[in-house]
Amino acid sequence: MSQSAFQIREATPEDARAITELHIRGWRAAYKGLFSDERLAGLDVERGTQRRAEFLRDMPTPQHRWWLLEEDGTLVGFATAGPARDDDLGDETIELYAIYVEPERIGSRLGKRLMDHVLAHARASGHAALSLWVLVGNERANHFYERAGMVPDERAAPIPAETDGPIKHRLVMTLSD
Repeated sequence: MSQSAFQIREATPEDARAITELHIRGWRAAYKGLFSDERLAGLDVERGTQRRAEFLRDMPTPQHRWWLLEEDGTLVGFATAGPARDDDLGDETIELYAIYVEPERIGSRLGKRLMDHVLAHARASGHAALSLWVLVGNERANHFYERAGMVPDERAAPIPAETDGPIKHRLVMTLSD
């Protein structure tokens, strides 16, 4: 029985479709019951692929990163991070924008591989803290991030595109060498 080969690498614009397809599968699995069925069904691969390819071609800053986790050359997860978008955090904080793994692989430690990679990058880049926003009702994600050492702070906000939808809250982690 052979062992799988895992690799984490930087994403390129050519990866946009595979990332988008995984992202949509992840959304539909993670957010069922948190967002409307109509919203989840309306996620568009073509539009997402185009936006993501443009972003990957012209990253807003050198600090923006997209990492792909591949198993034997097949995409099984991704993470993206960059400058913290919250004014109260400052330049010393890096924000984890997302981690997604194949829904049927949740619980197989792929997310931990990605989280460890993000944390190593954040520390090596000299960041003092990591932040992220997560939906309050997404218990699996909240538990994952809290196990990784992230703690909720006092910040919470509605999802911008939702008028009567889910609330997100911020988690933070102080990084030390």
